[in-house]
Amino acid sequence: MMKKLILLLGSVSVIIVGTGQTIPSSFDLRNVNGQNYVTSVKSQTGGTCWTHGTMAAIEGNLLMTGAWTANGETGEPNLAEYHLDWWNGFNSYYNQDLDPPFNNNQGLDVHYGGDYRVVTAYLSRLDGAVRDVDGQSYSSPPDKYGDSYHFYYPRDVEWYNAGDNLENIDLIKTKIMQEGVMATCMCWNSTFFNYTYYAHYQPQSNSTDPNHSVAIIGWDDNFDKSKFKTPPPANGAWLCKNSWGAGWGLNGYFWISYYDKWTCHNPEMGAVTFKNVEPLQYDTAYYHDYHGWRDTLKGVTEVFNAFVTSRDEIIKAVNFFTATDNVSYTVKIYDDFDGTNLMNELSAQSGTIEFTGLHTVDISTPVNLEQGDDFYLYLNLSAGGIPYDRTSDVPVLLGASYKAIVPSTASAGESFYKNENGWNDFYDYNDPSGFQHSGNFCVKALADSWKRVKVSLKVFLEGPYDGGQLSTSLNVQNLLPLSQPYNTSPWDYQGTEQVDEIPNENVVDWILVELRDTTQADRATPESIVATRAAFLLSDGSVVDLDGSSPVAFDIPEINWTLFIVVRHRNHLDIMSSYPPQFADGIYSYDYTFAQGRVFNGLLGGYKEVSSNIWGMVAGDYNCNDTIQDNDNTLVWKIEAGMNGYFNGDADFDGQVDNPDKNDMWLQNYNDASQVPQ
Repeated sequence: MMKKLILLLGSVSVIIVGTGQTIPSSFDLRNVNGQNYVTSVKSQTGGTCWTHGTMAAIEGNLLMTGAWTANGETGEPNLAEYHLDWWNGFNSYYNQDLDPPFNNNQGLDVHYGGDYRVVTAYLSRLDGAVRDVDGQSYSSPPDKYGDSYHFYYPRDVEWYNAGDNLENIDLIKTKIMQEGVMATCMCWNSTFFNYTYYAHYQPQSNSTDPNHSVAIIGWDDNFDKSKFKTPPPANGAWLCKNSWGAGWGLNGYFWISYYDKWTCHNPEMGAVTFKNVEPLQYDTAYYHDYHGWRDTLKGVTEVFNAFVTSRDEIIKAVNFFTATDNVSYTVKIYDDFDGTNLMNELSAQSGTIEFTGLHTVDISTPVNLEQGDDFYLYLNLSAGGIPYDRTSDVPVLLGASYKAIVPSTASAGESFYKNENGWNDFYDYNDPSGFQHSGNFCVKALADSWKRVKVSLKVFLEGPYDGGQLSTSLNVQNLLPLSQPYNTSPWDYQGTEQVDEIPNENVVDWILVELRDTTQADRATPESIVATRAAFLLSDGSVVDLDGSSPVAFDIPEINWTLFIVVRHRNHLDIMSSYPPQFADGIYSYDYTFAQGRVFNGLLGGYKEVSSNIWGMVAGDYNCNDTIQDNDNTLVWKIEAGMNGYFNGDADFDGQVDNPDKNDMWLQNYNDASQVPQ
């Protein structure tokens, strides 16, 4: 079982810097080649050191990476410590696991208690962090959410330990140089503090628990051990940032010995970094573990959580905890569970996690689900067991003689673990803690809401065009692939569109359709892309979904402006609509074929009349670089000439790469170019 967690009632701070440097004998994040990566010293109110430390860490990461200013913010990063203080979910003011959740008189007292595990529960379920201007209020609770709030999310929170003999001290120094200020803990007591040098050392022989969090911003290997009240075994100290205002200590900073009892040594609080902080990319977290990592189920490697979507969603990422270093993971999303087996895998992701902590993993194949769909989020961890939430008996420090019970709740059918007998409902697990029927595994699905958009298009290709129809010769000869062919350069489209068989005899070829959401056509650059799908082109010019008849369905976020539609093909120049599509009966429709002006900048090129008053995409772009030049001939057509099959050099779709593909297509269209905005 996991050790009981210690609550810190002081303060922390974390900041960020560059990578790959030789470890110097002294280092200070306030001056890295003249650059300061430490945000301002703050002055905490109450026992909120842990909230100040957390936000200082996140602020520092935003400062170093530039993500704060890139998101349109001004000034230095400044986040709301007291939003975390009020809404962490472990206190008597608010616990979502209880009914009613407010003022339940259970758990911690507001302003007096928290730790980095409490923080990661709050962050992992997307309740924060928010800006100071959004939710900063100590005396009364700020609003939990607001339309104007900006949320920032650390994708990874990692735990380190210097080791009994400082064998990992270089790792910690390297992480400070690479990731920024590192949160840590200490036991504040004047017995351990030399006010002359503002130097702290708690001997290993003293067992007093930590009660304050601070932040490491640097070090000095030569800091003399004689400057501590009790000399440690050797020289060397961490330079730390406090949260008692700039008027305290060395302008708000002080020193802690490398050999301190708790700093960089406490298993849960000794050395913690918050990194990869970004503006929040998700609007929903699906979870059952409201309080995050409270215990660890040993001897188990496979678990899953069962969820039901509350609205139309795209599952884009997952987060989970690892309880040890160097863990291989596999995440899968399944559509069904019959009580014995998980079935119908929708997506999978595997990799390795180097350090203990909270980790976010993107799903390379996002999963689209409609409101009310059930799905099953599977996790396999190779080592360390599976972290889980349960009712916690939490120690409270600052001299208190009592412990707070923080209730968690669970229901049957939410979390499952696998042993030699198969899948078992975790609700029925006999928890050694004595807190029964309250556990759930720490595996969350991170999602964005989506809108299903149906698109009906009509487009002709010059190459196979013949008397108002497109040739289906590739289909007749069974040359069309069953999987979309746009997964290579230059498209690198990773969609999984495939069929067991070509749906009907009218299919001409695969086509790639791209939706761009912006205000006007000339602003429809790649940055405005919101969705891409491979679809089928029929002989009458219709672009249809994989069933061979339906409009092409896209699952996208809400449309903010208006849609412009790009059509791509493997040997014709790309085109884009000049105007927004018509919308009627739930379908967006656009016909490119009846005028040159239907294509953006079509009058300038990249589109041509293939028959009287009938317009189509220009053939001959064999190397798919949006221009028709010598390389299409020398790098593609000449190499493929004489071959039979499904080749880019076959512009007329007769299944042969021959002279008509060169002379009637490439040569006739030489120097033409696509007008799609880049």
